[in-house]
Amino acid sequence: MRMLGAACTSQIPSRYQQPPAAITTSYKASVVLLEKVLACPVLLMLGPSTQRSPDASFTVQLVSLLAPPHLPLSRHSLHTVAHGILPVLYQSFLAVRRDRRWRRRAERQRCQSHQQQGVKCSQAGCEALPGLVPREAKPQTSLGAGALICAMLSLKLPRLLSINQVPKGYQEQGILFGYRPPRSSAADCLLSVFQMTNETLNIWTHFVPAWYFVWTLVGRLRGPGGREDPHSWPLLAYLLTCCIYPLASSCAHTFSTMSTRTRHICYFFDYAALSMYSLGSALAYSAYIFPAEWVNSTFHHCYIPIAVFNTVVSTSLSCYSRFLEVEWPRFSKASRTLAFVYPYLFDSIPLFYRFYLCAAESCTEAAILVHYKHTIFAFLTCFIFASHLPERLAPGHFDYIGHSHQVFHVCGIIGTHFQMEAIMMDMAERHNRLLPTSLLPSSLQTLGSMGICMAVSLAVIGLCSMSLSFMPEPLHREKPHGH
Repeated sequence: MRMLGAACTSQIPSRYQQPPAAITTSYKASVVLLEKVLACPVLLMLGPSTQRSPDASFTVQLVSLLAPPHLPLSRHSLHTVAHGILPVLYQSFLAVRRDRRWRRRAERQRCQSHQQQGVKCSQAGCEALPGLVPREAKPQTSLGAGALICAMLSLKLPRLLSINQVPKGYQEQGILFGYRPPRSSAADCLLSVFQMTNETLNIWTHFVPAWYFVWTLVGRLRGPGGREDPHSWPLLAYLLTCCIYPLASSCAHTFSTMSTRTRHICYFFDYAALSMYSLGSALAYSAYIFPAEWVNSTFHHCYIPIAVFNTVVSTSLSCYSRFLEVEWPRFSKASRTLAFVYPYLFDSIPLFYRFYLCAAESCTEAAILVHYKHTIFAFLTCFIFASHLPERLAPGHFDYIGHSHQVFHVCGIIGTHFQMEAIMMDMAERHNRLLPTSLLPSSLQTLGSMGICMAVSLAVIGLCSMSLSFMPEPLHREKPHGH
């Protein structure tokens, strides 16, 4: 602004020149200056009507209009503005205007094509013709920041659809609007993260908490003991699964509209991550949650192998349920719910026994209250996932904010947070008196059980992905606009 302001007096008539003190004390001069600033965009738009940059005379008028009357106007400053800043801004403005004109022309051609075919077409529903391509733009020199501004202004977010415009496999009960196009590109899927759709909060309610768990895991690794303390290995494995399952879920919701095959594969990985989280909980429970009288018992020795088996069964059953959701949606939902409820109930047997002991005796353990909170949110999460409330009672009112899957994500994350806090409290309280180091699972046992589950889960995902080729593609049910 100093350079632009220093560009001023030599081209201004003498009758407009006045001392600085007169300007600062004159209300009328301030009003005139404000009128000049407000008139600048109008002069820029109504100046030259040709498809070229402003000429020198137009630039002189524009700079003279903006420049304060009491400052000198140099030719060098005027040349810099005329051949530097203003051409960039003006070319950006012309590019945006050409893009808007082309879009309006494409909409008119779309409407005319529909009218010739006897199809009604409203102005709000007209879209660009699939085969229409914009006219070839004239070669221009690099505009730098102006081209970047132009690209950002002309960015078009994906069009949203209603429930009757997407295939049956993409439809959600009680969600009527806000669906993304079923065959979106990867770029459109990433852009939709910043667009208000019925999946936006599903993505963010798991993506943001995932980094909280990553921060917690990194803090434990860098803290005292860390990887060198054998007592902390089950906790680290559990925290790792807490990081994986929200990230897998957010990625699945982001890219689930690329194609039907991609949608299934994304949710295969989502289910496998949830199953791994159940194994991580079992590892932490085995090390820190088991009642004192159950430590080193037969059930304690068989607890982790059964949890590994449950993880494999959970991944297989949940992935298989996706093959049933089109023809038997209720059976598919029940199978998927069972696939995650059963491992949780088994993992929580030691915790439920501690609840029984606390009810029969007056327990003073501070972690029990936090375990109660985690259990309440766990059952609330299961209820919301199975009931589809509240959108089931008021279809169309919770399409974007407040539907059951968003509440399911929030309750699940809060329950995981309470579970993590309770496990850390039990770990600190029982560090020396519950499990001696010889009875703790070693790093090889901890990573070995997770590695086995991960390898088997990937094999299940690969088998299910290959089976998708035998699965019929759901028909696209998008209706023409105006019907």
